[in-house]
Amino acid sequence: MRLFTSAIAFSLLAVALPASAQLSPLPASSNTDGIYLNGFGGSPDNTANWTGSALEDYRLGGASSFSPPAGGGTDTFGRDWGVGAPDRSAVANNGGTFRAIFLGGSAGAWLNGIGYVYSGDLSGGTPASGDAFTIAAAPGLLAFGDTADIPLIPGDGSSFDYWLSTASGAYTLFDAAHSSGGSPRAQVLWTQAPLLIPTYVPALGRSVAVETWIVDFTEVSNEAAAASAPREFRFAFQQYAVSGSPVVTDPVPEPSTYGLIAASCLAAAAIARRRARR
Repeated sequence: MRLFTSAIAFSLLAVALPASAQLSPLPASSNTDGIYLNGFGGSPDNTANWTGSALEDYRLGGASSFSPPAGGGTDTFGRDWGVGAPDRSAVANNGGTFRAIFLGGSAGAWLNGIGYVYSGDLSGGTPASGDAFTIAAAPGLLAFGDTADIPLIPGDGSSFDYWLSTASGAYTLFDAAHSSGGSPRAQVLWTQAPLLIPTYVPALGRSVAVETWIVDFTEVSNEAAAASAPREFRFAFQQYAVSGSPVVTDPVPEPSTYGLIAASCLAAAAIARRRARR
């Protein structure tokens, strides 16, 4: 439940910032909004689910050296990347939950904070209409697999965004146009199709494959620099309906459905052959 109104949120962000400046002071902790950072997966079941899953493929830091194709394209795992963010219309229209799963961040003092804003316009240096909160003040406060679940009422999802505040600017991840950074600017890349990640869903009482997108962030001075720029922050994104069930944006047929499709194709081919003979 939201505890801060727009007016209160603005008082926390009272210092107007010029473009290309970090958020200062940071918005209130997400704890005041009833949103807490959960340990690995938010559930013991997900420790086993996510260890060794495709989430490990996209881990940032440690033994992982993965970088998405600069500017978009197909990565080494055969997945396409681009600037388009996932379809969020189901949660935007009907309400539900957005989940962020932390996959890694670069070391150093470049990151001032990460969080979310219900009305995601940072172009003026502060969120244009309140309700901004801080999940963590630095990557050091996060560990791989940590999660933050943010419930949304109908209508919130269309303007909701995640933000990152760096030494150079404040950036939103769904809508880059709402960022305040000038130069360096953000390069935000998303996987263009969801990964199916086994995740324990309390509403179902079992683990199921949940549509999951990966988003990667770095600051670059120009497109040419993006190819060699070190990656700076990465997380995975999931969506859940008000019922708690995962949102399905790209239905994948069950194996039995494939059988019915194949049978239908064979029947159609047989009918076509009969008509050709006649």
